[in-house]
Amino acid sequence: MTLRSRSTLASVSCALIVAGCAGLEPSGEGDEGVRATSQAVVFDNGTSLNGTSLNGTSLNGTSLNGTSLNGTSLNGTSLNGTSLNGTSLNGTSLNGLDFIGATIPGTLSDGNSVTLRIDTIVPSSDPEILLYTVSFQDGADRKSICGYDAAGLPVQAIPLAGRWDTSQGTATGGDWIDEPGTMTFGCADSALAKCILLGYKPWKTLSECQNKNQCQTISVRAMHQACTRMVRADYCGDGMPHTMNKVPINLWDAFGIQSESRVIGNWKNEAEWSPNGMVCVDTFRYDPDGKTTAYVDAHCPERNGGHFQCFGNNSSFFTNAGFSTPINERSLVREEFDQQYVRSSLY
Repeated sequence: MTLRSRSTLASVSCALIVAGCAGLEPSGEGDEGVRATSQAVVFDNGTSLNGTSLNGTSLNGTSLNGTSLNGTSLNGTSLNGTSLNGTSLNGTSLNGLDFIGATIPGTLSDGNSVTLRIDTIVPSSDPEILLYTVSFQDGADRKSICGYDAAGLPVQAIPLAGRWDTSQGTATGGDWIDEPGTMTFGCADSALAKCILLGYKPWKTLSECQNKNQCQTISVRAMHQACTRMVRADYCGDGMPHTMNKVPINLWDAFGIQSESRVIGNWKNEAEWSPNGMVCVDTFRYDPDGKTTAYVDAHCPERNGGHFQCFGNNSSFFTNAGFSTPINERSLVREEFDQQYVRSSLY
């Protein structure tokens, strides 16, 4: 088993509007450890979970019931991956790009309702992922629910089944909630969408085998959840982020969705991540005046250490130790960060 098999490569920044640099299809060969890849997956972290904001309130779930197109209600609207599906009143099946112009009811964090309109739907470089531009009426104007990029263009979004608990410092903060008939728009610059674009597609599964006669199915949803914790440095799995925006991070997993590669510079191992937050930590990404250390010591001190050396061979990151570990406790993603970037930003 190779723990940190790396090739000597220059750091490559991946544009997250396209798929991640590594191959996106799970290999199911978790017992072979990490794999070298031709490019490093380096991208910026951030504190936002889904990014949607409407006049100071957050969008807290969008109901698929009540979807309409050209003023006519649709029957049985559902989400298949990132593609909407439904049926018109005359029985015509609709899916994918047919939903351009559709309106969908949403609920704001203050309890008020808002009507969303799908203005555009375009395929990404990954045929499984569609990118949506979604707007709402704000007085006499329409505005993007995800805001605008530096060029003034609407930031795109990816629809995901269910919704997330956006609270911070709570037992359920950051958790995915399986709420049938509800979906969440994750803005392209938020943790939810970034992890999809990196290949962690929650509607998919992969197979892991301990030997020829002992295999199990793993939902990629667990890996997506672990990724969202990692992007936001949600160490205790309580929805509380502990990072600053734009810190470059590099991640990999044992299933080959993202493979480990070498990046050039002053990079440090940070943590191993489960759906419930970090399993263990080597170096905190962002710890101004010891505030992150103090928070972890107060809220989840048992995670600052562990029964194995973080990034060691006995980690549940590998099949030999992880096969029988409950998925919510298992190390699914490892990550490092650009320590020089953090130091230069702080000092």
